[in-house]
Amino acid sequence: MSKEPDTITKTFGFTFRSVWVAKWHHFIKRSVWRYLLTALLVAFSWVVVKKLPFASQKALYALVYFGIGFLVFGFLVNLLAVVLQAKRLKNSTVKATFGNLKVQLVFLESDQEIKKEVYTWSDVKKVADTSRYLLFAFQKRPRFFLFIAKQKLALDEIKWLQELTTS
Repeated sequence: MSKEPDTITKTFGFTFRSVWVAKWHHFIKRSVWRYLLTALLVAFSWVVVKKLPFASQKALYALVYFGIGFLVFGFLVNLLAVVLQAKRLKNSTVKATFGNLKVQLVFLESDQEIKKEVYTWSDVKKVADTSRYLLFAFQKRPRFFLFIAKQKLALDEIKWLQELTTS
């Protein structure tokens, strides 16, 4: 049986894919509901202005078209944000050190330290274990998510991180 590590240190680069995963996660979890509520309100106001019966076929079409339109708009805004942020962060990396008591994040740009942040495990707002990633959401503004691909971790490191986050 392998010995559990005292710390795990990994360096992550910001790529288009990593920024895309984070933005898409946020869009699905939070923004999609806002866009659908906006579509519902716009469709409702359109039906009221046109003085259509609420159960009519045109009212249903309005709801569907506005819903799809707002979701496509949100997707395109997200895509533009990902492209711009990935371009801005292409030379940036994060060196994450996970220990028994704390998580240390060192932000590097062109191998020069920009800032260092130290969190206790109580500062980690959420930990999600998906089939491909371990997600750490930190209590910080603006929000910061750290997605760690399980394929980049050894099996004992994954188990150790899961034990740390459940205790």
